Amino acid sequence: MKKLLALILCGLMVLSFSGYAEEGVQDGAYNVVGPGFYGDLDVTVTIADGRIADITVANCPETPELGGRAIEIMTAAMVENNTSGVDSVTGATVTSAFFRRAVNEALKQANAPNAMKAHVEAPEKTAETLDCDVLVMGSGTAGLSAAIAAAEAGASVLVIEKQDIPGGSAVTSAGIVYAPVDEADRDAMVQYYMDRAEGNANQELLQFYADNALDTISWLESLGVQWLMTVPAGTAPEPRARFSMTAEGVGMTGAALVNPMLAKLNALGVQLLCGVKGTELLVDESGAIIGAKAESKAADYTINANSVILATGGFDASKEMKATYSPVAEDDFPLSAKGNVGDGINMGMAIGAATEFKGGVIGFDFVDGSLPASGMNAVAMYCSSYVQPDGTFVSKVIDYPITYTAIKELGVPNFYGLYDAKGADTAEQAVAVGFGWKGDTVEALADATGMDAAKLADAIEQDPDLTEAPYYAVMVKPTTIGSMGGLVIDADAEVLREDGSAIPGLYATGEVANGGFYNVEYPASGSSLSLGMTFGLEAGRNAAARAAAAPVAADAVTSASVADFYADGILTGDDLMNAINAYTGFYAVGSVNPDGTPHMGFYIYSCVKVEETYYLMLGLSPNQTTVNVDAGSELVAMYAALPAEGATYPTSGARMTLSKVTDEALLEVLHANDPQGFTPMYYEITGVRSLG
Repeated sequence: MKKLLALILCGLMVLSFSGYAEEGVQDGAYNVVGPGFYGDLDVTVTIADGRIADITVANCPETPELGGRAIEIMTAAMVENNTSGVDSVTGATVTSAFFRRAVNEALKQANAPNAMKAHVEAPEKTAETLDCDVLVMGSGTAGLSAAIAAAEAGASVLVIEKQDIPGGSAVTSAGIVYAPVDEADRDAMVQYYMDRAEGNANQELLQFYADNALDTISWLESLGVQWLMTVPAGTAPEPRARFSMTAEGVGMTGAALVNPMLAKLNALGVQLLCGVKGTELLVDESGAIIGAKAESKAADYTINANSVILATGGFDASKEMKATYSPVAEDDFPLSAKGNVGDGINMGMAIGAATEFKGGVIGFDFVDGSLPASGMNAVAMYCSSYVQPDGTFVSKVIDYPITYTAIKELGVPNFYGLYDAKGADTAEQAVAVGFGWKGDTVEALADATGMDAAKLADAIEQDPDLTEAPYYAVMVKPTTIGSMGGLVIDADAEVLREDGSAIPGLYATGEVANGGFYNVEYPASGSSLSLGMTFGLEAGRNAAARAAAAPVAADAVTSASVADFYADGILTGDDLMNAINAYTGFYAVGSVNPDGTPHMGFYIYSCVKVEETYYLMLGLSPNQTTVNVDAGSELVAMYAALPAEGATYPTSGARMTLSKVTDEALLEVLHANDPQGFTPMYYEITGVRSLG
């Protein structure tokens, strides 16, 4: 492994440029070909007027959703800041490092000064307050399904993702979704899960999953998800595993699920903030959720929310949490998202959530952690049979979680996977990188690997498919693609306390709360994604239902029971603007829903004055605002100052009629006031009258 890393980090790069400048950065196009994650990066850096003008990668070998997106993000930042010293992209740090190395080599050829490689200092942090009905933490398929369901149910939704790229572990998965063959197969699937869990699973949760997973399949299809094939998975013979594929027909990629979901999220107008990590759940005196704290490199956030949905993934990227809850995997290299360090579990535990851990993990087998390409690591799974390090026969190829369990139970560091001449094309890939061995005879293979020749010969004899020399052995090591255990939930996806009561407003789905579905061994490929989305949809709908208030007409504040308290308290002009911007009162926006029913629940972000005209900055509910405001109805905003001591109702305020700003020149001026990471809409205050 050290040898391979040395080759990667210190290997020669191919450089092509017409010449060197003796002093000062020289304009021109500088090409560098160097290693990347999935292949060589062919990088061209263009210098114009002494600045980085453009960076391109020809035929980028990286996955578009991860490495490719990381290169796009870093390119934009490098051009903007005129330096290669921008932050790496979380979720694709290896690609980030390789890309920066190539850019730095190009800058060296351009005779660029150190300033063009200097680190960009982080901006001073600001304090931001955001409001929404439903906050979703995590943007894997579990979180995305929850966010979409909540938004479709009418809630204002905010999604935060700690990584710089959305998709979580799902985007690096094979995109498999496990569900019953048909309605008649539901109970049989529940029994299969119970059998694989040796009875140690929550049958109520599994029944809900089985009863609703086909609806999840239909929902995915409504988003445009297509299926490559449907085959058996695990040890069950039924064809329940649906392999998704992209519109271009590419399978074995979680992007086939994530991309349609992101497109739907965007169509609904739901705000997704990447690079923002949830840090703390906020509760009121009764223990009910009222929001969360979060942080990014640029800001500390207080997010006010009626409900929070945790979809933060598991913990198999945390050595400390594995040591505590799944010690069998403490030293295993994780293939899941590197952000899976148990954030949501720890936040839930901090406010009294119950947990369930049984010591298992979603075990997998691979060649070695130093090999970037998942296709290369799959060589460990395509072999014919497994043997122990001394050559003792283990079994024919079996389901990968069972292989993982076998390695652990035997107490060996690895297996060898055996091939014969029929699998030479695959096995030679491992030989080429030093993790495969070839022998023209059984004895030669035993000598190359250090196995006992007699035991290896016996193993090959037990495998009727190994008949033709040469023979191959490839490294097979244990790894993880997820964790097991976390917060306890019920069939409504509500997070429970130790006494079995629900924490009002807190929901969870996916690996953060999968302890009730398994024992210690993963039952079938596609289970994790399917469970996460099925309960994500349930969590989203239930969170939206909780957040939904009874419709309130915009004219309700003029009812006789309230009017007397407002009649003499109108605020206008700068007094109104200053009161709104001081956040000293209550303010809301009311309109009419597309179906004709009244609605109130959009918040005023601030008030801006431009040339004696006042404008309201609206937002925080972009999906609702777009739907309702653009319906063509009169939009009415209300502001009411806090009541005086002893008063029953607020005693001053204003009722404002609004008109959406469409003039592009004016919008450019107004958007200069936008808070970081958020693009609101602006409305001119066209009329002000008393709330009475």
